[in-house]
Amino acid sequence: MNHENVDIILPVHNSEKFLSECLNSIEKQSYYNTHLVIINDGSTDSSQDIINSFKNHSHLDITVLTNENAQGVSVARNQGLSVAMGPYVTFLDSDDILLKDHIGDLVQTIQLTQSELAVTGAVKQTKIRYVESNLKINSISIDKAMKAILGFKNIQGYSCNKLYKLDIINRNQLRFDDSLFVCEDLYFVCSYVKVITGQVGFTGTDTYIYRQNENSNLAQRKELADIIRKGKNEQKAYSMILQILDSEQAKRYCELKKTWTMINFIKGVVSVADPYNCIPEVMAAYNDQKRQFLIRAIFSGFFPLKDLVHLIIDTCSIKIKLGKLNKAL
Repeated sequence: MNHENVDIILPVHNSEKFLSECLNSIEKQSYYNTHLVIINDGSTDSSQDIINSFKNHSHLDITVLTNENAQGVSVARNQGLSVAMGPYVTFLDSDDILLKDHIGDLVQTIQLTQSELAVTGAVKQTKIRYVESNLKINSISIDKAMKAILGFKNIQGYSCNKLYKLDIINRNQLRFDDSLFVCEDLYFVCSYVKVITGQVGFTGTDTYIYRQNENSNLAQRKELADIIRKGKNEQKAYSMILQILDSEQAKRYCELKKTWTMINFIKGVVSVADPYNCIPEVMAAYNDQKRQFLIRAIFSGFFPLKDLVHLIIDTCSIKIKLGKLNKAL
């Protein structure tokens, strides 16, 4: 394995609770040639103090960028890309953890498969368990990779469980879209996959550990305005992704996922308000699609059984709640 440089881009915003553990997991990587780019995006807690202390005591090559006011994760990642050196680059969220062989597994995979993208599994853990990785390197076609990226398992469209080639990103002027605050990762990943050739390498391991931080995760908010803002932005993201996809099969998967997210959106709205008043355009699209959607979903082979069951239950739940709303009116 050639130990070429890997840029690790780490946006930080009010992350004092988990930041030290995140930084320590980078320090402990078995792969030694890394350049850590930390972007303190307008933090008002002790994140900057933690960053300063870590930089002063770490053996790593570290660049720190600071935004006086928060610009958002997409802007922060783009700032990181502007100072990245390559040839490889990856991303990390400040409340997440890398197992010690994470970077090494990704580099070994991208080199052995001679691919332009390497992917490892991302798993949610509430109590972090440090385990040895057991590489099971393989490669799949771009069409199959796109299905996994748009899908529901441990690959998905996260930007952080993947290793990219910086020259491909820069040559194709790829950046995170700062108009998106939901699915900005997925849009970036799909844009990257669209321009690469050959196979996509998979490590066969789960070395990226993520948390859902209740303080920063918009999905946890229950106010109607937040539900609508998130839902509309998510629908916008999938519409943008559909515009860049070339494969008809990938477009079908994306349309199914977009409708799935629409159902979750309506489910959130109908629990607190009348969606016909709040999101009439979404309800119009839903009514046009709902009769055929379940049939297409069942026979598509795209949805895991568990998610398919939840989908059917959610659709029935929406129908019942809409019926109750009509009676109340």
